[in-house]
Amino acid sequence: MSGGVANLSYAALTDVGRRRLANEDAVAVDLSTGMFVVCDGVGGQPSGEAASQITARALPRVFRRQLRRAAEASPESIRHALFDAAVTMNASMHRHSRAVPALEGMGCTLAAVLIDGPTLYHLHAGDSRVYLLRDGELFPLTRDHTHRQPAFRRAPDTGDLVDCGEKRLLMQYIGKPETLVPEAADATLQAGDRLLLCSDGLTDPVDDATLTGLLTADPDASATARALVDAANAAGGPDNITVAVIDYAGLRPVR
Repeated sequence: MSGGVANLSYAALTDVGRRRLANEDAVAVDLSTGMFVVCDGVGGQPSGEAASQITARALPRVFRRQLRRAAEASPESIRHALFDAAVTMNASMHRHSRAVPALEGMGCTLAAVLIDGPTLYHLHAGDSRVYLLRDGELFPLTRDHTHRQPAFRRAPDTGDLVDCGEKRLLMQYIGKPETLVPEAADATLQAGDRLLLCSDGLTDPVDDATLTGLLTADPDASATARALVDAANAAGGPDNITVAVIDYAGLRPVR
């Protein structure tokens, strides 16, 4: 991996929101690899919570194991190791969910970044997101793995189908029965860049224009993370809310 050391400041925050009784999100920071992970549980409590916690904390370890198999730590091998780590964790989680009845259907979305010197690697599966704020402009680095389809319910009095709009289906997530197809990519960071990892508990109620304003309003990562969570709760807090704000200030000398 890179010989330069990234000069980072960061804050990570998770909140249950206004309408949920439990928090199925998870966030983890592993400074030994420069990895930040956000997960959002699917399958319902407690299986969703377990999936998020396991994935967020185990991903750096599984990544390191995958990278050790490479001949050298190049950008290509790092991307492949991230991809393979997610695929491996997906298969393992699905096996566990089938073996333990209480964990049936467990799964979670995944959004992760790894910062190696000036290089940003990002990995995702599902609808948790990674954004880059550069020079006041917000760029989404991930694309939601979702599919929208019409939703209906039967009226209790007549039995007629009632149109309920659309429901959003996850196409990729850790724990899915089929082989996972995550996305892994890399980019070059510039001093002054700010990264946001978040669950859909933030992006569903808060639009990108508001996110941009909040991310540019305060240079302090902790204050910004709190402001993002507060904005989601002020907009109704319909889901668990998790954010990680990371500021990149260039490279610092290696001592």
